[in-house]
Amino acid sequence: QATYASLKTKATDKCYFEHYNDSLISIAVNFYKNKTNNNKTAESYFYLGRVYQDNNDILGAIKAYLNAIDATPNNQELKVLIYDNLAECYKAQDQYEKAMDMYQQSYYINSLQNKQDAILYSIRGIASVYILQDSLRTALKYSSISCLSSTYIRTPRSVSTPSRYCPDSGGHIYPSQITENG
Repeated sequence: QATYASLKTKATDKCYFEHYNDSLISIAVNFYKNKTNNNKTAESYFYLGRVYQDNNDILGAIKAYLNAIDATPNNQELKVLIYDNLAECYKAQDQYEKAMDMYQQSYYINSLQNKQDAILYSIRGIASVYILQDSLRTALKYSSISCLSSTYIRTPRSVSTPSRYCPDSGGHIYPSQITENG
C-alpha cells in the first residue's frame, strides 16, 4: 500500500494535477518514517510537502520539506527539488533570506553535479527573490545570466543564431539581450 500511495502521489504531481488532501501520501509517510530506506522516507515527506503546498498549507509544507531534508542522505536530485520547493514556501511567507539560502543550496548542488539546465532554475529563483526585495539591478543580472545560458544550452550546435527570447516562470516572453553575433 505504501508503494502504491507514493507512486500515485508522485504521478499526480508529475502530471501537474492538484492534490486535494494528504490521505494517500500519509500512508507512505507513516510506513516509511521508521524504515531504514531513507530515500523512500525522504521522497514520501517531499510529496507530503507538495500536497500541503498545493493546498496552501505553507507551514505544513515547510515542516514536511525539512523532514525530507533530514531523511535524505545521498539523493542530490531530491535535495534540489526540496530546496527549490522550500524556497517557494519561504517566498510565500516573505522570508526572503531563507528563500535565497534555499535557492543557493540548490545552485550549489547543481553546480557540483555540473547540471547546467538545472542551474538555470536556481538562478531564476535567486533573481525572483531579488525582484521581491526590490533589488531590480541584481535581479536583472541574474535574469540575464539565466536567459543567456538557457539560450545556448537549448540551441542545437548546427544553429548559429541563438533564440531571441527567454521565457520567464510565468509563461511571458521578453526579448533577451543577445546580439545576432552571440
